[in-house]
Amino acid sequence: MLALLAGGSAYGQETAEGRADPVVVLDVPFLAQTESLCGGAAASMVLRYWGDSDIQAGDFPAADDA
Repeated sequence: MLALLAGGSAYGQETAEGRADPVVVLDVPFLAQTESLCGGAAASMVLRYWGDSDIQAGDFPAADDA
């Protein structure tokens, strides 16, 4: 997923010239998740990467499988 966010291709994919595309690994901060807050945790990690250090997984509604 990080390669997609960085605008890169899948890891190890070769170009038409036979060279491997460069892989960009972003320094996205890890945030633990609960079962119902996986989306909130993912969104929070990306927003923290972009500088919003106050965001928490609980700031997003929990997933509801009902």
